[in-house]
Amino acid sequence: MDISPLNIMGLIFGAMTLAMVFIPLNSNKSSFFNVPLAIFIVGFLAATLYPKLDIILPTDPIAANILLRITELLVVVALTGAGLSINTAPSWKKWKKAYLLVLVGMPLFIVSSTFLGHYVTELSLISALLLGVVLAPTDPVLARTVQVGGPHQESQSEPRIKVSLTAEAGLNDGFAFPFVYLAVTLLANQINKVNILDTGSLVYWFFYYLLFKVLVGLGIGVASGLLVGKLIKSVKSKINHEEFFGLFTVGMMVAIYFLAELMQGYGFLAVFAGAVTINQTIEPKDSENKNSDKKFSFLPHAFSDQLELIITCALLLWLGVYFKESVFLKVTMLELITSLTLIFLVRPLGSFVSLLFSGMSLKEKIATSFLGIKGFGSIYYLAYAQTKYEFEGLESIWRVVTLTILLSLIVHGLFSKRILAWGTPSAKD
Repeated sequence: MDISPLNIMGLIFGAMTLAMVFIPLNSNKSSFFNVPLAIFIVGFLAATLYPKLDIILPTDPIAANILLRITELLVVVALTGAGLSINTAPSWKKWKKAYLLVLVGMPLFIVSSTFLGHYVTELSLISALLLGVVLAPTDPVLARTVQVGGPHQESQSEPRIKVSLTAEAGLNDGFAFPFVYLAVTLLANQINKVNILDTGSLVYWFFYYLLFKVLVGLGIGVASGLLVGKLIKSVKSKINHEEFFGLFTVGMMVAIYFLAELMQGYGFLAVFAGAVTINQTIEPKDSENKNSDKKFSFLPHAFSDQLELIITCALLLWLGVYFKESVFLKVTMLELITSLTLIFLVRPLGSFVSLLFSGMSLKEKIATSFLGIKGFGSIYYLAYAQTKYEFEGLESIWRVVTLTILLSLIVHGLFSKRILAWGTPSAKD
């Protein structure tokens, strides 16, 4: 027998990918979150039983770049699926809750977690800010059980909680980026022993990284979505082969992402905005063609969904191995307290405050606030930041981030369905 690390991990990866298909299909009690947690545990056990497994250490510069690109691809794919899945039009009235979660709830989370990271985890202020920033976004990858079902549903049937969380996950992956740059800017000035107030760096950050890049990303996303949507409508009568939709999905998300990056905008925002716009543009308005035209949004969504699951499976296995090798026996009590506080206190309270005037019922506010799922978007942002500068306490930040993702897998995996059912108003309400 050739018991090499490649053969072992390849076998596990194939088996776990199949598990992501068959376990949910054969058990009514299963949810997507149960399976990722199981995959994480399999990775952990594989590292325990086979210590020779090679792992990618994110604190290593070369490995960090590899991890950065893999998670970047995953987030782009997830944002494409999230954007294509929302049938509710992105008006202020219909998306008000998501806008409040991003524009009010996320800054509250960043400030609170920066305070927590500095005074509890004993990180430097800049490193604590980075910790808060990378954990602020609701993850578009692992938040599957709390997102809308997809473009095959009627918009009227989409629960407000799911619409809010799906839209939040799509938007905040772009709105978190300016604050990553803020942490990088602050560290650069500290390293160069420059007073940031004397250089105009904060003013530049505000107008360029916070305003300009966000607006460019959104603008390119909407414009590209309108263009692609019109192209689809002009040729849809000639499209009879389903394989077209895989090419369409890849071409659409890659072109929009890199066009936005080329024009100095945020690619994540552009991809999500583009996918939402495409879905809204090609959605048939007349009931006669409504069912026959569903494939033009459903099949691209299904393709991105499957691609997302494949990459997620590989990263969950890696996360389990990394947790065993670099986190499990090294995590401190203060880091554990920080992660628990972020999951059970900081996210729920900050989001609840942001939703006070949202028009939601009390149950909806509580459910939406609690379901702030953390995942691979956080790993991307952290890997990105460390490729710019070496942050103090980097290993501690990685431990807290990894532990927080694991806690999110456990807690939200166990309770997300119950909380959604409890918080979603019934027809009688």
